[in-house]
Amino acid sequence: METRKIQATGGGGTYIVSLPKNWIEKQKIKRKDLLNVFEREDGALIIIPNTQKSKITRTKTINIKEKNSQFITRKIISAYINGADTIELTGTADWKQRKTLKESAKKMLIGVEITEDKNKMAIQCIIDVSKLSIKKILEKSYNTTNWMYAHAFTALKEKNTELAEDVIERDSEVDQLVVLAIRQLNSAARDPEFAELVDISGLDTLYYRAVIDYIEIMADCCVNIAAATLKMQNTTIPKDMEEKIITLSKKVNKAYSNVVYAFKNKEIVLANNAIEDAATTEKEIFSAEGKSMILADKRLRDNPEIIGVIAIILENLGYILHLSRSVAELVIDRGINDKEN
Repeated sequence: METRKIQATGGGGTYIVSLPKNWIEKQKIKRKDLLNVFEREDGALIIIPNTQKSKITRTKTINIKEKNSQFITRKIISAYINGADTIELTGTADWKQRKTLKESAKKMLIGVEITEDKNKMAIQCIIDVSKLSIKKILEKSYNTTNWMYAHAFTALKEKNTELAEDVIERDSEVDQLVVLAIRQLNSAARDPEFAELVDISGLDTLYYRAVIDYIEIMADCCVNIAAATLKMQNTTIPKDMEEKIITLSKKVNKAYSNVVYAFKNKEIVLANNAIEDAATTEKEIFSAEGKSMILADKRLRDNPEIIGVIAIILENLGYILHLSRSVAELVIDRGINDKEN
């Protein structure tokens, strides 16, 4: 660390500090070159040479000589979330494997174009990710999972198999948004200039990464509930029990909605209230005793299929409530240094 003295111009309107010579030479900065200066939330200044690095195309090459398509798909996703603009797949592969990899890339990655010839396939990111707001990506992810949740229980109530199948299909939309969000967050964590462009601080990338992971799990829970609904084609939950489950689902959904709102707005009081409400609901309904009171209903004794479906629904509702508590705790951790509201 070097200590340097602040100087002021004659009028005192501008303050000047000299920069280390070895840094200037290392960065190949010349007289009259431009520097980008960013202020972090903790007050520190970040100085970055004004280069054209945003125009540099980052290429990652993956050899597909191995036959494990799932492993290669994971490598493709890893390259994408780590900022590769072009992912080149080289090596020989039969048509079936190439088709699988192509379909997987289209299913998991947003904003890519795929080209191929005899010996190579290229996956190119054709959108300017620096113009995408991580906050808007999180908002869209939340809205999609909220739609999935509401319609999973509508499908349960109406025994609507087509709607339940639609909920399951929407999971791929959330997966795409999650992968895109992780790409944004990784880039922001590595590059202060990129973080400035997408309007997120380095510390916030940790909190957003955790929340986006929770949203992905929320989508999986909605899929599990919808899949359970599909098993009920030839059977029916007693009406009063169904109404109780629907009422419970609304209570859980309120907790989930409140904590996401609290995260976006740093509402730590709302987050704390959500934790306390969730704890009460967990104790009343999702404890071993609470679940057994529902599943031990004598009307279900001769119908193990119904018991299984209700058990799956309760398990996933309980998990969503647990996720909501985890998000609420993140809100408090994130906002504790801000002015309390």
